[in-house]
Amino acid sequence: MDEQRFQIAGMDCADCARSIEKGVARLDEVDSAELNFTTGTLCVRGSAPAERVVARVRELGYDVEDGRGAGAGAQGSTASLELSPAPRPPRSPAPLLAYFWGRGDTRAALIAALLVLPGLVFDELLPGLGVASPVFAGMAVLAMIIAGWPIARSAVRACASTARSPSTCS
Repeated sequence: MDEQRFQIAGMDCADCARSIEKGVARLDEVDSAELNFTTGTLCVRGSAPAERVVARVRELGYDVEDGRGAGAGAQGSTASLELSPAPRPPRSPAPLLAYFWGRGDTRAALIAALLVLPGLVFDELLPGLGVASPVFAGMAVLAMIIAGWPIARSAVRACASTARSPSTCS
């Protein structure tokens, strides 16, 4: 029996992990599927090809990262039954910024902050300069859309999930 491990991205709760486990376990040639929500590691036992497992996870609305966190595929087969922790982000001169930039939701928040900054400086901090522009207001609206997208996507996934009861999204 082959064992494959995948890093899953986009989970918000343990119910997300359960729906991925059940969805992958229903594939032909999969004997079992276990997903550790804390580490995001999916362990699949069976002879199913990695491409089919990745395609099924993406059908369910989630993503599969490779060992470097690039979002491409499986981490590979192993013989041990221990679940490994998620890979660490690469070291760089600004490790905190690299960590934030490596996550999609925080990347969106950083971009939104950069869009709001010019309006904050010119409209709020330096109003005496008289640099008022509807462009700053447009940038602020765009920032709200970008920063709110991960939250809205998560809500849509939660409401569309068949594992949820109908009262969850009412």
